[in-house]
Amino acid sequence: MSNAIPQATVDAIRVANDVIIEINGQTVNLFIPNNLDALDTNSIYGVKPSTLTFTQYPNVKVWVEWNPDMKRLRKLGFYSEEQLPIIAWFKSTPDVVLHSYIQLQAQYVPAIYDTEEFEVVDLFLGKMQDMSLFRPAKLAPRRV
Repeated sequence: MSNAIPQATVDAIRVANDVIIEINGQTVNLFIPNNLDALDTNSIYGVKPSTLTFTQYPNVKVWVEWNPDMKRLRKLGFYSEEQLPIIAWFKSTPDVVLHSYIQLQAQYVPAIYDTEEFEVVDLFLGKMQDMSLFRPAKLAPRRV
C-alpha cells in the first residue's frame, strides 16, 4: 500500500460522497447475502438465489444511473460494446458484495423494466493502488 493520498483525505472524500448520496439518493431496501462463505461460489453452476440468505438493511440511500454514457463508463474502467449497464452508487457502509440486491419503489423504476429488484452483478474497482474512494456497482434485474 502506498501513501499517495493521506488517510485523512480519503476519509473526508468518503464522508462527502456519503453526504451527496444521502441528499440525492433514493431510499431502497438493501439485501446483502450473509452465507457466501458456506456456499461453493466456484461451482460450474454458480450460486443459486434460493441457497442464499440475506440480511436486510431498510431505508438505505442509493443513487442509480439508469443510462450512463460510454465515456463515463470508460472513465470508471468498464468497457461495454452493446449494452449500457445500470450503475448504482452506494455509501461507505454497509459493504455491498456480489449477489446483493436492492428493492426500489415502483415509481422510481423506468417503464422498460418489469421488476423492482435489481442485483449487484459486478463491482467497479478504481484505478488507485491502495484505497477505493467510491462504491459504484453494476446492477441487473434480479432473477429468482
